[in-house]
Amino acid sequence: MTVKVSGNTPTDASYVGTTKCLKCREEQEHFTQTLHRLGIRVIGDDSKHQDWLFKEESKKLTDPPAKKSFERECAACHYAGFTLTETPEGKFIAGSVNDKNGELDIDGDGIPNELNMGCETCHGPGSAHAEDEASVSIVNPGKLASERASTICVQCHSRPQGHLGNDSPVDVANRMMSPGTSGNTFLTQFTSREDAAEKDFWPDGIHSKAHHQQGSDFIKTSKYRNDRHLVACYDCHDPHGEAEFAHQRTAALDSTKACNQCHEKQTDMKKHVKETTKCTVAPDKIACTSCHNTKTMQTGAGMGKGLVGRDGKNYWMNDITSHLYDVPRKDNVGVKGVEPGKAMPIPYTNACGAACHDASKL
Repeated sequence: MTVKVSGNTPTDASYVGTTKCLKCREEQEHFTQTLHRLGIRVIGDDSKHQDWLFKEESKKLTDPPAKKSFERECAACHYAGFTLTETPEGKFIAGSVNDKNGELDIDGDGIPNELNMGCETCHGPGSAHAEDEASVSIVNPGKLASERASTICVQCHSRPQGHLGNDSPVDVANRMMSPGTSGNTFLTQFTSREDAAEKDFWPDGIHSKAHHQQGSDFIKTSKYRNDRHLVACYDCHDPHGEAEFAHQRTAALDSTKACNQCHEKQTDMKKHVKETTKCTVAPDKIACTSCHNTKTMQTGAGMGKGLVGRDGKNYWMNDITSHLYDVPRKDNVGVKGVEPGKAMPIPYTNACGAACHDASKL
């Protein structure tokens, strides 16, 4: 039996930037087109969330309060090689690694900075590896235990709050976790509470309502906790973006392929659906995700609309997939007796269910 073990980054290693990584890893160039890499655009490019800072009265963008600044609230999970310094005036200056192909020069040294996730976000600072590629001085998430590999993703796809008292998962020195860190160390040194607040979940206290909580969902599941095969995020997602499917998925959302690589006995979709739900919908009209990946969460931008059911009422729809993989039922406390436009999205009322079901009695 061969056991593959990841390397580790030295404590004195520094960040070198994605451009330097890709000089030797040209086959990973497609990473530059992933959403992780393109999340932040310079104002003037197609930038999201500008509406947060836009004042209708003046028709101009305005600076947020110091303690609500992007640098303090958001940059930790977006910048590669994140640093944060508080000024004597109580303002915050965020830094990121220099990269000649970075988005913007934010520190005034004449070199653009990397304002989006880079190779080193998941592999760790690469200076030692760049000097000696044969050394084991870089983290390979694919060779980590599933728990440690998933923690790289979960640190930003959850909401346990770091030591700044916000969603930035930083330690007392305002540093992000190094890739390869155990979940236990992350929770004890980089977080100040167990996870998201009550308001960030639907009334059942289980299904996530707020965005970037895919990890909050996932670590509750039998995929992450079992005695056979611990699934990691990379089993369904390709961080390098080599696959051609949305959200860096390894298979299409409307296909059963991704699920059937593990759930080999569930290849007969028609039989499975009829046995579990008594539903007779044509199997080519649905996929596993239609029921097991309801979009219960909403992005910061949001959809701003719902779905009109057969009863003429507007049922809420969100745009981020639940990662619990369960099938929330119509008797869920977040659904039954709740006004349609405020109820948790479930398969019974989603685009598939609404075509056949009468939800008027919910």
